[in-house]
Amino acid sequence: MELKGVSQGKCVYYQRVLNSSVSYSQEFRDSLNETGLNETQIDEAEELSNNASKMTIGMEYTCRIYVSNLTDMLEEWSGGNFSSDSSNKSLNAFECIQSCASDSNCEDILDCTSYRLLVNVSIVIENKTLTVTSIDAEETITVDVDGNSSTIEEYETEIIEGLEIKNTGKDENLATLEINCDD
Repeated sequence: MELKGVSQGKCVYYQRVLNSSVSYSQEFRDSLNETGLNETQIDEAEELSNNASKMTIGMEYTCRIYVSNLTDMLEEWSGGNFSSDSSNKSLNAFECIQSCASDSNCEDILDCTSYRLLVNVSIVIENKTLTVTSIDAEETITVDVDGNSSTIEEYETEIIEGLEIKNTGKDENLATLEINCDD
């Protein structure tokens, strides 16, 4: 995680997933057991979760968060308030940063999201599944949103299923996309 600076009154927040894994706590395993799952089923669920988690390795994203929301969040944290209470606006800001999705619940906190995604990795934005299906040598990127595919030329923008998606190029084997950005 890194704050890259301030632009137009918004902090530029960057995050790259370096490693990711899932390990169920004993408490969680016990709660699954109470729902009727046996140890084999729990192990299988944990393995599936871990495999899905590993697909996020290498993902990068950048969010622009309003300075006032970031300030509120950091002030709450410095006061020792890490509550998950949904009325805690600072924690809601953190959740938006962490998900970094252009979710309608985050519109008052974030204004733009960019992602660097591998081919065949999916993300969910505004309850829609976006998948990069190909990246070619000329830096055109094909994306699928809930079954509707479109090829987007470099630096061009397409609206697919209500998501405004801009192809800002590729870096190595990662597609760089801006989602619902005004500029």
